[in-house]
Amino acid sequence: MTHGSTRPRPKMPPDGDSFVLRSGWVATMAAGTGDLPGHDVRVEDGVITGIGPDLDSHGLPSIDARGCLVLPGLVDTHRHTWETLVRGVGADWLQGHYFAGIHRGARLRFTPDDVRLGTLLGLLDALDEGVTTVVDWSHIIETAEHAAAAVDAITQAGPRVVFGFGGGTRQWQDLPSPIPLDADLARRIRAEHFAVGPRSLHSMAIAARGPEFSDMTAVEHDWRLADELDLPISVHVGGGLKALTYRPIARLRDHGLLRPGTTYIHGNHLSDEDWAHIAGSGGHVSLVPEVDLMMGIGDLPTNRVRAAGLQPSLSTDEVASGSGSLMTAIRTVLAAERARANGAALRAGRSPATVTLTAREALEFATVGGAAACGLADRTGSLVPGKDADLLVVNLGALKFSPVNDPVDQFILSGDRSDVEAVAVRGRFLKYRGKLVQRDRGVLDAAASARDRIFRELGKQVGRHWLPRDLDAPDWFTTRGAAGEPAAPGDAEDTR
Repeated sequence: MTHGSTRPRPKMPPDGDSFVLRSGWVATMAAGTGDLPGHDVRVEDGVITGIGPDLDSHGLPSIDARGCLVLPGLVDTHRHTWETLVRGVGADWLQGHYFAGIHRGARLRFTPDDVRLGTLLGLLDALDEGVTTVVDWSHIIETAEHAAAAVDAITQAGPRVVFGFGGGTRQWQDLPSPIPLDADLARRIRAEHFAVGPRSLHSMAIAARGPEFSDMTAVEHDWRLADELDLPISVHVGGGLKALTYRPIARLRDHGLLRPGTTYIHGNHLSDEDWAHIAGSGGHVSLVPEVDLMMGIGDLPTNRVRAAGLQPSLSTDEVASGSGSLMTAIRTVLAAERARANGAALRAGRSPATVTLTAREALEFATVGGAAACGLADRTGSLVPGKDADLLVVNLGALKFSPVNDPVDQFILSGDRSDVEAVAVRGRFLKYRGKLVQRDRGVLDAAASARDRIFRELGKQVGRHWLPRDLDAPDWFTTRGAAGEPAAPGDAEDTR
């Protein structure tokens, strides 16, 4: 195939949500369908109406996709977008540092407008890489104003979003907390912002803390709330050694709370029996490759998840101590699973003979697997006529792709946001010719100003190393001051 298009693409994306992509290398990610080189994708009213060579345009504008890979948009099933304002402060943090620095420090300074700015930047960051669906795990909802600010950002940014109502500071102090999610606030948010039809791009879920972060009375309350509002649940479980003590899946099972459609995040320390119960209940899985390995949360349970018959999805989690890149997550889960299997063979005195996870299977985690975990498999995750046109177009003209031998595998191995030529959500282009359609310098300036204020209140300086140091308590889940009030963490001495 050629390197990049030989014809100039239109400088501006077509108006509306109808067009034909011409002559791209189409990887549908649909089961039983191989790659389709030189194929067109026709989109009408935001829906894919045809995939094939030389399609009738139906009078729609055509976009030259020669030299490009066309994929379904990526799906991130767990991302705390509000934390984007403190991006990169925790490159050397472990899990305890994160709880001290974020839950005892930064979050206490966030105003509603800070939440808006962080959420907006986080979603635009995801879109820039080709992520078209995000489960925005928003555990910064202190007031109705914080919630409205987050929803404003979701509407402005434009991707498909599942808004995870995760409570606020009251629910994230003195863990495991006896304080349930605010049911009245959840009902209000649901009624005001997410009383929507099935074609809406935006929906709501309960971002539950689960048995490791709240007591069982609060857990049961939060599950009942999800039932009342007819919302799915996304829950942290098995991330860190607390799972060995709290046995979260056994507790949920004993209380009759394992339910279909629930997404279980992390799961590093869950047992094979736990995964079997999750599979039997119709649950889903969100692996967190980069952050879990970097922060000492635990090894990835990829092989045990798949052995239980579950299809994993992938998430970036947060950008305080991670890259926020779903492409990095794909490569990390691939490397970690192969390292596990290869290491076992080598320790047994054998050379590895097969791979236990292929590159394409890792990409499936971030497409079809993510869509299924979000309950959106009928709308996104693969390129199939009748589904919404959530897609990304990758320009294969960069030197790193030369020569192009297998476009999909080469993108998995070395692709990044700089290669993403275009991103569309339900047929509307949000990135085109390599640039986000929404580019507002004022948002970046406002975010930097908000960051400066938050850092001043924390007593921090931009560019100075920050390592929260008060991790010597017997239980780092105790995240409150000596008098029972939230307190900012101390810091280790600057080592840079």
